[in-house]
Amino acid sequence: VMTEKECWLWLSHVDDMWHGKMKYLYECFGSAKEIYEASEKKLSSLDKLKEKDVHQVLNGKREINLSEIIRDMNKKRIGFTYYEEEIFPEKLKNIPAPPMVLFYKGELPKNNNKSVGMVGARACSEYGRMVCKKMASEITSYGIDIISGMARGIDSSAHRGCIDSEGKTYAILGCGVDVCYPAENIELYDMICNQGGIISEYVPKTRASAYRFPERNRIISGLSDICGEYC
Repeated sequence: VMTEKECWLWLSHVDDMWHGKMKYLYECFGSAKEIYEASEKKLSSLDKLKEKDVHQVLNGKREINLSEIIRDMNKKRIGFTYYEEEIFPEKLKNIPAPPMVLFYKGELPKNNNKSVGMVGARACSEYGRMVCKKMASEITSYGIDIISGMARGIDSSAHRGCIDSEGKTYAILGCGVDVCYPAENIELYDMICNQGGIISEYVPKTRASAYRFPERNRIISGLSDICGEYC
């Protein structure tokens, strides 16, 4: 018998499953376990679920090898949480389109910690990079977490400034947490894992894609008490 957490993990791996569809199913059924156990007739009766969606959920029951997924996640030290679990960040429950699941390496931000989101241009000036790093370092000295996206330029500088001051920094990715993007940031990726966490709503092995970056930005702002953009 699958647990509620395992059912959420299964649901996140269903083809074309995204946070809006997950939220709709959750509101209709009340739990991921009920979604997993729902019949074709019950799924087909939902107004906003297309025939293709119904088939993908039903196919997911037959085709998704959850044991293999869990083994791979354990091997890569990937954690998983869902909307109703106690460790799920409270700040994300208050945003208009909350992620329903999160994958992470390292740790999740603590609910009572203050945080600042620092994002900006990838092709930034050297001066912008220097100022951002210095600001992140100073903010960190007050015990404040830094949230960013590990992109080239400003994002990377914000993470590095925090790490230099031995603070906690969290990178929200537009790909799976086991995918380092950009690849050149592998050293920074490892440092963030050890001094905060790498976080994503996308299942492991998901490649970076242009539309995912604006989508993940709502998680950066959602986790941040204040957010600033630099160039």
